[in-house]
Amino acid sequence: MSTLIHDALQSRIPHQAKRYPDKAGTRHEFNCPLCGDKRRRGRIYLNDDGSCGCDCKNCYNASRQETDKPLTKKLEKLLVALGMSGDEIRRLKYDVWRERILAQNSPSVTKQPLPDGARPIGDWIADNIADPNFNDLLEDLADMDPDHRDGYYWTPEAGTTGDMNRRYIWVVGDPELPDAWAAHTIDDDEEVDTIVGDPDAWVASLDEEDEPAFDTPEINRSE
Repeated sequence: MSTLIHDALQSRIPHQAKRYPDKAGTRHEFNCPLCGDKRRRGRIYLNDDGSCGCDCKNCYNASRQETDKPLTKKLEKLLVALGMSGDEIRRLKYDVWRERILAQNSPSVTKQPLPDGARPIGDWIADNIADPNFNDLLEDLADMDPDHRDGYYWTPEAGTTGDMNRRYIWVVGDPELPDAWAAHTIDDDEEVDTIVGDPDAWVASLDEEDEPAFDTPEINRSE
């Protein structure tokens, strides 16, 4: 059970919010930042089982967040309105995905090595590498916290896909033999898919009715 989203929401409840007991935990009523409400018609629910949710009786934005699901789009919208940065949203989504991958222990997930030549971005910066693709990568990730960015991986090798050097790689587990990895393009092209180490890792971590966990092109899935 992950409480990462629950905790992120709890840490951003406006200090003016009124707290009330609720049947599953606590309810916090506040001025909804999504619609300019001034009558505390926005509500955040923090449940004892780690789930959470939100709704507004004015703009009707509503969402329920289970502990084993990716961040919902409507709850993400509220977190942004409450001051969560794009970089913090990306990190939260990654951390939730990572916990789900590590918790599933599924025999259907085969560990796959990282693409050839992949090293942490921080190592490439320390080496002062001169590569136009790497420069483009740093420009694309310019709004990201350096400590966060430098933990991602990059390779100067184009690889069999021909564009692996135009991607940054999220890694879960030991980089020598990761539990899962996903390579996200830095090119603004909706036709470019996310490359994954093993599609089964994604199939196991996302249900059919779930919204994708990332603001990236459609995830590759096995049939």
